[in-house]
Amino acid sequence: ALVVATVAALAGRSGWSGCQLGPSHKDVVRNDDCEKDAKQMMQYCVSFPVRVDSRNAHIIGRLLKLAKDNGYQVPDADKLEMKYITQSAFRRGILEVQFECNVDKEGKK
Repeated sequence: ALVVATVAALAGRSGWSGCQLGPSHKDVVRNDDCEKDAKQMMQYCVSFPVRVDSRNAHIIGRLLKLAKDNGYQVPDADKLEMKYITQSAFRRGILEVQFECNVDKEGKK
């Protein structure tokens, strides 16, 4: 299962702001729009991947908080926060994170 991957092929996009959402990697140009679009997907309990420049600690932190606030599971969220937000040495390349909607047997998040 894909948990987190640094994608070397996209690393040439230095200074890339925004993100790519969903399995088709829809480009979202601005950080605010990235958060807004992710929030909209979370309203419908859709599991989806997000790609973001790993140096963009601001949007990574906001997306992780959004996931937590909406009951989403993010594999290794604590490690991601430590590695890509707290420790700047690891901020290279593109980070891909899978956001998983948590639904119980009764259909509640």
